[in-house]
Amino acid sequence: MKLLEGERALVTGSAHGIGRGMVAALKEEGAQVLGADIADADVQCDLSSAEAARRLAADAIARLAACRSSCIARARADRKTKPYWK
Repeated sequence: MKLLEGERALVTGSAHGIGRGMVAALKEEGAQVLGADIADADVQCDLSSAEAARRLAADAIARLAACRSSCIARARADRKTKPYWK
């Protein structure tokens, strides 16, 4: 049995770099992973708005039947983008 067999994870910023590596490592260890990014991911979403974050959470719950194990936030907004919480 693999280390993360039966575990579930949501990884934002999963299309490139560290996020892509995390998805690969989690899957290699047996986790069910949902990757989210603005492009080239299981779920395409732009997390610069609160509504998009809510939709992603609902989608992750629906697809993974829960996300009780891990939520790895690797997405980042461009410095020119105004954060939605301001």
